[in-house]
Amino acid sequence: MLAFPFLITAGVCALVPASKANAVDLMQLLPKEEKMQVRKLANGVTTFVQENGFPAHGAALRVVVQSLLHEDVLYSLDTSIDNMEEIDQFLRNCSDNYHGASSAEVLNNENLLFHSGLPALKGSENLAVIAIGDFSPSSMQTMIENYFGGITLGQVGTHSRTPIQIGLSSLPTGVALHIDYPILSNELKTIGDLKKTWLQIFAQDLLQQRLERTTRALRENWVHPHPRFMFPVHGFALAAEDSSSNVLSFLLWEIEQIKMDGFNENEFLAIQDRTGYLLSYLARNFSNADSSKIASFYADGFRSGADSLSYETFLQASEELVPSISFDEVQPYVRKLLQDANRYIHIRYPENHKSHLMTASEIEEMVDRISGLAEFESDAYYDDDDIMLLKNDNFKPARHQERELRPIMLAQEPAVLMVNDTQPQEQQAPPEAEVDYFQLLPLSSSEKDKISYIITNMGKKNVFELAFIKGKMEDVGKKVHHVHPLRFIGHIFSDPELKSYMRKIRKSSFKWDAFMDGFGKKMKEEGGKNNLLIYVPGFAKQVNANPEKVTYFIQHKDWEGLIRHLL
Repeated sequence: MLAFPFLITAGVCALVPASKANAVDLMQLLPKEEKMQVRKLANGVTTFVQENGFPAHGAALRVVVQSLLHEDVLYSLDTSIDNMEEIDQFLRNCSDNYHGASSAEVLNNENLLFHSGLPALKGSENLAVIAIGDFSPSSMQTMIENYFGGITLGQVGTHSRTPIQIGLSSLPTGVALHIDYPILSNELKTIGDLKKTWLQIFAQDLLQQRLERTTRALRENWVHPHPRFMFPVHGFALAAEDSSSNVLSFLLWEIEQIKMDGFNENEFLAIQDRTGYLLSYLARNFSNADSSKIASFYADGFRSGADSLSYETFLQASEELVPSISFDEVQPYVRKLLQDANRYIHIRYPENHKSHLMTASEIEEMVDRISGLAEFESDAYYDDDDIMLLKNDNFKPARHQERELRPIMLAQEPAVLMVNDTQPQEQQAPPEAEVDYFQLLPLSSSEKDKISYIITNMGKKNVFELAFIKGKMEDVGKKVHHVHPLRFIGHIFSDPELKSYMRKIRKSSFKWDAFMDGFGKKMKEEGGKNNLLIYVPGFAKQVNANPEKVTYFIQHKDWEGLIRHLL
């Protein structure tokens, strides 16, 4: 069966703009959630159990494992209390996996696992089990204690975390490249503590998004290990074995550029606006907060120090705080985050790898070499023995792509106002100027041609003819896989000829289903990053659509309805 799941990319969430904040009392204490039952078991495991009636008969469980040796691990299950056998099986498998008796593959095969870092979790120093749902808290507490009350956690401080880790993963293909700057722990007692947490979140998000853009510019995949509630999820590049060393060098090089040039204000404003939209949406819909959202909130809270903070208070306080945070306030948090002492590099090869496994000493040499090269002008190009910089129009060093007004400087001196030499300072737009984020999404003329090639052939050719060019279509599709889905369909529906071909595609259930399958998967994938609604105004303007209707379809995750509306 011919299918084109490779055709599209996408993003999500459902939001409304946050208003500018009034003065906030930073000394105000943050209350704990009264409905939440928090217990510390004798072995050190923390349990969070809360009854929640929405949705009816729903149950959401999270198991969070932290260790100085490895990345955090999150197990997740959303189900119905009518299926207690599945809940029991989930808790049993998570507990067994801690002891090394069950593998990550077993959990995956049973569709009970979102993400697992390792096949066994021995040596973990901190573990929490979170259960939110329409059930009896005492019964759920008993079930959790039956499985987790007998495990033995490692003692805090008995393990030293290795800055460079190289190993194998259960991923069938590709090398996972993870450069991790762990977020600083911050106990949340006051509104001021919450503000510090948001400043750390913004610093992490700026870094994660830059590394993601770099990875996609290199035509490699960027993976989000598990869905996030609000706090950053440390993603990783999944590169082909033969290019993994080159991709790692690019990521390390990008970090050096950030150290020299910082981030530009538009990067920060995009994250701040997206976060404000999400907070406003969640705050307005607090009364209907489902168990899955609440469970994810407390899972993230456990990892960041928020513990049993009131969900309602968090939303209300954050909705006021986030718009009040300035670009300059993030600067010291970025500087502190990117200290070399905070950096951890994880390399995971597939078990059936064919290439040479990089060694820790080879990676250390790469880090030193790239750090030295960063002293040179970044638009120079070096040969393979130094760093592989691609000399083409699609990828340029970030300091020349994105240098704009008031970058965050990571030197110890006060921030310097940097202005493009070719543009007088007085001609630059003020920070308050409205930004069309949709137009900031990259789409080259070459990528437009490739999208046109795909849609034109799908519209003009019959299924039999398409079978003969399946390989070519797949190759072209992979080359535009990184394009944001709204940018992808924005090009289609702003071109009358391509729009007419989409109508022809609509008449063939085979073609239509293939297109919607690829588009829907990418929208869902990007949706986990809350990366859609901020682009709606510019997208709607380009395709001459009603932004309110576009927002409606995105909020309801009705991807087919959106495409039908544009037709």
